[in-house]
Amino acid sequence: MILVYIEDRYITYLRQFDHRVLLNKSHRPYIGIILKAGKMNYFAPLVTAKPGKKINKRLAMNIWDNIEQDPLPLSYLSFNNMIPVIESVWRPVDMAELECEDVQKFKLLIKEISYIRPRESDVLKKAASVYNKQAVVGIPFFHQMCIDFKLLERKSLEFGMHRDI
Repeated sequence: MILVYIEDRYITYLRQFDHRVLLNKSHRPYIGIILKAGKMNYFAPLVTAKPGKKINKRLAMNIWDNIEQDPLPLSYLSFNNMIPVIESVWRPVDMAELECEDVQKFKLLIKEISYIRPRESDVLKKAASVYNKQAVVGIPFFHQMCIDFKLLERKSLEFGMHRDI
């Protein structure tokens, strides 16, 4: 699993169809991982953990530095906010460049990916579970809390066919 950024233009495009698609912040674009859910690749964003911020464990996965000692996780892998992606809309995070530009962010990303990689099968199972409960089974809680995966899959494929959108 690799860390990636998603193209702003693509996020803006998807947001036309589902307002819950998270926007890139100009000073801090979202970083996440690419994984398979359903028949498509998805981008699952990493979300910063903050004191008092509650994340539903059915929708996200805690990312820890030291699970036994830390009172808060480092971040969360947000499956309810994952978006379908085609290869042309994401680019890998250049870790060597990031290490030169922002050592603190680089160290955080190393900790996050070091936690995620050995748990890849758990990550994929959790992503599949959220996807199936929203897009296949249609459980109301998941419909309410998740992006409309099926709609955005169709729109993602349309974007790929019409790159001038």
